Amino acid sequence: TCERKIVSCAYCMGEVEAGDKEEHEKLCLRRPTKCPKCNEEFLFGETDAHLSSICSKRMVQCTNAHCEKIVRAENFDTHVRLNCRFRAETCDCSKVIPAAEMRVHKLTECPMRRLRCRMCRRSMNAQDSLQHELHQCPFRTTECPNCSVNFFAKDI
Repeated sequence: TCERKIVSCAYCMGEVEAGDKEEHEKLCLRRPTKCPKCNEEFLFGETDAHLSSICSKRMVQCTNAHCEKIVRAENFDTHVRLNCRFRAETCDCSKVIPAAEMRVHKLTECPMRRLRCRMCRRSMNAQDSLQHELHQCPFRTTECPNCSVNFFAKDI
């Protein structure tokens, strides 16, 4: 056949010379192709977009502050929302804290953590403990207004 004969591309139906058809079809933007990573089929012209922002097997960096982990796109949402140690969690006290620090916060810093009064052993929130021990605990010592002797508040 004549190399200069005009033929149609099987993918884009564009007209090309017969001698250029094979090369054109290898590079034709409308040619179906498969991703080597995820095996998904798309058009050759969409390769860059697929590999950079669509492919489920592409590697992406976690978007949580201070996390440098790189995960597959298919695992990204689970990592960011559930597995990342830097994901933000809201404590019962309304403070937003990285997940990895929540346990320590709840045990040592949270104003909502439960404490026992050193004197009466009543359970209360940490934020209420000082007020309780100074002004409400029946076992706090207080001075009798009549004789200046210290007694338990409950005994006055």
